[in-house]
Order: sequence, then structure tokens, then C-alpha cells
Amino acid sequence: MKITYLQSGSEWIEFVEFVQSLIEEHNAYKICDIGGGANPVLPILFIKKNSLDYTVMDISSEELSKAPQEYKKITSHLTV
Repeated sequence: MKITYLQSGSEWIEFVEFVQSLIEEHNAYKICDIGGGANPVLPILFIKKNSLDYTVMDISSEELSKAPQEYKKITSHLTV
């Protein structure tokens, strides 16, 4: 199955700005983007500018491998 990502309107941009404002407001420095896969929420420039310890975690190693190499990544395995 081929997965395709599309953006609809400005919702994604507003969400990213919202997350960034929360990080700055609360002085967060250690963040885990759960389900970030191929498209992590925060851009690398924001992560570096704010010296964040940012990890992208996804159950799909295939999708996670599509994210740029600069991101710290963890593949999670679902256990029931």
C-alpha cells in the first residue's frame, strides 16, 4: 500500500505554531513526537535554535526512515 501525505488548509501550520509556542512558554526541552513518522511536527531549525532534546517515535520503521536523518528516532513495537 502506498501512503500519501497531503495538507489541508492552514491547520497544520497553525498546529506547529501552537506546539512551538507551548514549548517556549513552558521552557520545555525534552520532547517526544509520538507517531511523527515521516513528518515530525517540529522543524530541525526550531529544534536546534531552542537546544531541544527532540525524539520522533513511530511504530512504522518504514515511515520513520523517511524523516530527515537529523532527527533522533525510535521505532516502537506494539505489544498487547
